[in-house]
Amino acid sequence: MLFLSFSFQAWGANTYVVIGDDYKKIPFKKYLRGNDHAYVRKLIRNTVYVETEERSRGFSTTQEVQVGTAFYIGRHFGKHLFITNHHNIDSSNCKRAKIEFFTNQKLSESKSARCDEVLFSQGHSEGSDLTLFSIRNKDLKKFIGEGLEIDFTFSPVAKTKLMHAGFGNDRKSNHPRKRVNLFEMNITADEDCVIASKDSHYIKLNGISHNFATGCDIAKGDSGGAVVDRQTGQVVGLIWGISPDSGGKSSRELHEEIFGIDSNYVWKHMSYALSLARLSETLFPFLEK
Repeated sequence: MLFLSFSFQAWGANTYVVIGDDYKKIPFKKYLRGNDHAYVRKLIRNTVYVETEERSRGFSTTQEVQVGTAFYIGRHFGKHLFITNHHNIDSSNCKRAKIEFFTNQKLSESKSARCDEVLFSQGHSEGSDLTLFSIRNKDLKKFIGEGLEIDFTFSPVAKTKLMHAGFGNDRKSNHPRKRVNLFEMNITADEDCVIASKDSHYIKLNGISHNFATGCDIAKGDSGGAVVDRQTGQVVGLIWGISPDSGGKSSRELHEEIFGIDSNYVWKHMSYALSLARLSETLFPFLEK
């Protein structure tokens, strides 16, 4: 298992990355029309929209909206638990964070609730970007999520086919006063959305340990979304950032010359996910076996 260290600004001037030939983030309802599989619907049911706001500046307060993604992992020790990035939710803004979720199987109705409690949270300075938070049972009435399963035995294998659901939207570029909502969820699962790094290969990026690289098109707002293995339907990672430069390689070049081969390129021109398997000892105390 190889560990390297790089640094870049994950969300700088660029708010999205296009990897391969096309930008293929597809609205979830459109995606379902051609890919109505059980694991796809499960991912959608358990993915929730995160919105935080209110930043004070001097004597005035300006409302800035930060959009993110989180996912439900089930009820453990009586608490409904969700995972997202630390840069989306931490103990300082939990009570202000709005979480929107689906309430019917047709995926046409929703409700929102507030984050209730942060059980665990670590940021870049602590080598991570992960928050585990809960929402009160009474605030989740009609929520249809049953919880996504995490593969705690996962080790990256190059070209494993992946899927991601999130609320990144390059057109709005996460403008500080532009809101999106649950119904603007997009699915990323094209031919390039695979593990791009070599087998069993992790690196440290921006102070965050245990990353693997993906070829999935990601936009600001997707942070905190689950990365799912399309074969097993299980969660294998947590999206947190992108490279500021997509590199410009075609899909053919990526598959023939880069994915699983060229580490130097992969760690400069891809999207990046935190391996939850590498954090199993951190998460296990909060999860019922």
